Amino acid sequence: MTQPLKIGVLGSGSAGRTLANGFLDHAHRVAIGSRTPDKLRDWLREAGREAQVGTFAQAAQFGGVDCLVRQWPGGRRGRDPTRRL
Repeated sequence: MTQPLKIGVLGSGSAGRTLANGFLDHAHRVAIGSRTPDKLRDWLREAGREAQVGTFAQAAQFGGVDCLVRQWPGGRRGRDPTRRL
């Protein structure tokens, strides 16, 4: 097995939590950064001891690898982000 990574996930919406869960499933350590870390108490309880939550800055400092996870502007309007404007 490879050495586990320390990964900071900047974004705590459903996509951020899903990505974090995937990293945890592969035995990596994860910190999720959020504007409102207290809202992640339930996720943290279920995620286990290799997970933590904090501010965006705390998650970024934690991670040797950081992932920015946010909604694409216009994503809800059906715009294709790969199409040239």
